[in-house]
Amino acid sequence: WGQPHMNPANAGYQAAWGERVARQVREGGFDGVFIDDMNVRCNCQSVPTEYPSDADLQNAMREFLDGVVPYLKSNGAQHVIGNIGSWTSDPTAASTYIERMDGGFEEHFGALGTFEASRQQVEDAQQDDKWFYGVIGSGEEGGTEQQLRYGQGIALLFTAGRTVVGSRDPTNEQWIDAYDQAD
Repeated sequence: WGQPHMNPANAGYQAAWGERVARQVREGGFDGVFIDDMNVRCNCQSVPTEYPSDADLQNAMREFLDGVVPYLKSNGAQHVIGNIGSWTSDPTAASTYIERMDGGFEEHFGALGTFEASRQQVEDAQQDDKWFYGVIGSGEEGGTEQQLRYGQGIALLFTAGRTVVGSRDPTNEQWIDAYDQAD
């Protein structure tokens, strides 16, 4: 996105980031933290020299989570959820991130990959009582009814009670009428 990429494995960066976010949680009266982005691939302006491969970046992201999540939890954050960028390109790496948080978020749910990939995201995220959050729609617009039906249908089929799927538009509380009419 044309932004510099911070060094997630740097202990000094982790400490500064963790304290700043923990302070915002305390002062803002929040009960959780949303980390944006926890990518399995670098979609930054240039690949950080410390992480020439996706595996190197993933190791650094896991170090970041290992450093900050316990700190946030011990300083008032009840929930930590990460936006897992490029999730469907490496679901195994995404699962290792979710293990360290309270769940995962997919900002392109149902749009990337296959039905099987979307199903797997929902199931992987819910293991060990974790949460799955997915949004439908491209850009900043809400999804079409067909996109919402598809995403919410996957959620209904494979949820273990810890799945939330909706429109990318945070003011859209649209639910597909057909699901209310189902027996």
